[in-house]
Amino acid sequence: YRSHVEESGLKVEQLVFNTLFTKAPTCITAADAEVQRPAHVRLLDYEIELVLVLRRPLRAGDVVTANNLHQWLAGVTIVNDLSARDVQLPQAQFYKGKSYRGFGPVGPGLVLLEPAEWLRWPELHMRLSVNGQRRQDTYCGDMLYRPDATLTELAATHDLNPGDLIATGTPAGCAARA
Repeated sequence: YRSHVEESGLKVEQLVFNTLFTKAPTCITAADAEVQRPAHVRLLDYEIELVLVLRRPLRAGDVVTANNLHQWLAGVTIVNDLSARDVQLPQAQFYKGKSYRGFGPVGPGLVLLEPAEWLRWPELHMRLSVNGQRRQDTYCGDMLYRPDATLTELAATHDLNPGDLIATGTPAGCAARA
């Protein structure tokens, strides 16, 4: 998200590539599950993210466009992409810092979208509060890489299957700042 890049002290113009990484499937948990912070983790951060839920297989050569997005995606939900910043940043370990068990609370709802509604994804509004204090608040239109572009890029890398979740990045407001 443009706002997160800027709060991180970077310039959007310098980011000419989409940042892609995976999280371990074992980090996925219920939205209301209690988070178990590993004892060695001191800098635990939150990141609200829009999640795209695949409808059908995505394979090499598949091209997703804004107009056919609905053919590839079933719906959207939210994930809290929890991150151990004291692992992720000094070790340059996105996977490790974001994949501890329970570091991916998803939901609690799944919104299935009609074909015409997929054209309105930039209007989706995300908010995250911590202890009643709003920390993140933005529209998905702030996303740097559109869902169709990300899915096409992923198809060139590896196969995806129905039910797979694709988190789309986070807006400004994380605890860790530049």
